[in-house]
Amino acid sequence: MLYIPMYHYASERKRGNSRETLKRHFEYYAENFNSVLPLDKLSENKPNVCITFDDGYKDFNENALPLLKEFGLKALLAVSAKLIEDDKDGIYLGWDELNSSLGYKGLEIAAHGLTHTPILEPEHAAFEAKESKRVIEEKLAVTPRCFVYPYGKFTVEAHREVKKEYDFVFRIGGAANTGWGQNMLYRFSADNTENIETLFSRYKKAGYLMRFFLNEARGV
Repeated sequence: MLYIPMYHYASERKRGNSRETLKRHFEYYAENFNSVLPLDKLSENKPNVCITFDDGYKDFNENALPLLKEFGLKALLAVSAKLIEDDKDGIYLGWDELNSSLGYKGLEIAAHGLTHTPILEPEHAAFEAKESKRVIEEKLAVTPRCFVYPYGKFTVEAHREVKKEYDFVFRIGGAANTGWGQNMLYRFSADNTENIETLFSRYKKAGYLMRFFLNEARGV
């Protein structure tokens, strides 16, 4: 199975975890999971984990990135150009900081929309998908393969437009995954989680699998 936990802040606050808590999370992943990014070979002997961080807050570089390096883990960091360029309070990583972060080969940048708004209309979806890719290519000299829906909001019609631009598209689905070839990849929140093992109890894993089949039956 492939599990995709979702994180935001790498510090102790709402939608975050303290550095100490993250260290316990990452140590647990390193001991019990195969850490992967899209298209990496999935292990058949142990569960696979694709760690994702949304929005690109500065504390990612301060706390999460050193821990990823310490434990040899990979992660996907989803960023939005508007959040970066309209950042008056200095809470998001800038383009230069992101370029520096990419020196770690276990980190991949994903598009999180150009304007970080819900992706509901097909025309809006096409614009957000194309323009977010263009800006990332321009600023970071990498072509993103992955798109992460802002707020997890989308429509089936909008999703068709996004899939024209990206190989892998992620949403909040509260589910596990069976592989990279899915039309949609599902995540679950790991924010504000003191004990990471609670997210992988037998009960939770059964729920993730049930949600996978329900999501797939709906086609999203």
